[in-house]
Amino acid sequence: MPGAARFAALGLALGLLAGGMAPAPAQAQAPATDPAQAGERQPDPTRILVLDTERLFVDSAPGRAFLERYNTEREALIASNRTVEEELRQEEQELTQKRLQLSPEAFRKLADAFDEKVREIREQSEQASRDLERRRDQAPFLLLRQAETVLFEIMRDTGGAVILDARQVLVRSDAVDITELAIARVNEAMESQTVDDGQAQELPEAGGEDTQDRGQQPAE
Repeated sequence: MPGAARFAALGLALGLLAGGMAPAPAQAQAPATDPAQAGERQPDPTRILVLDTERLFVDSAPGRAFLERYNTEREALIASNRTVEEELRQEEQELTQKRLQLSPEAFRKLADAFDEKVREIREQSEQASRDLERRRDQAPFLLLRQAETVLFEIMRDTGGAVILDARQVLVRSDAVDITELAIARVNEAMESQTVDDGQAQELPEAGGEDTQDRGQQPAE
């Protein structure tokens, strides 16, 4: 299951859809419009809509495009790490073979330099992995931000008063699940788009445990 931080971010995004639904005040000269004639439903304060935000992400066209790119980058990072690991192993073997040919002081100098090199490479690799996983953790929230207009339209069309994350609702009776509708609407409106993770640095940190929640291990 997603981490608490991602739940908090998604809850904030969906919570925003509960407020600010009131349309802009009509101008004085505008004639009154019957919502039924306009094809719209009056918001019902008791009508609750629920949305599986993770399904919206993994099953929508923008989400799938992001995941395809994420998986490609992740596999490339793993392959790069393995290549560097093999190069360091060979360098370590060469250094060991030189030990008998060098004075203790000279060998220690080379060994210390090698240890520092390994440390720097490890830090760079771990940072790259953290950055990649952070982008994945925040992508569902970013998709909600990009799809906000679509979700508002669904609220208007269905007469809903609030959209809640379906995975955070323990008990429900009259709630209307709009996940399938949201996926279809997002695919129609954002078919050629992907998740804009360039905004990831603006968002709160997501829980690191989500990597294991998705059944994946951090990039080696």
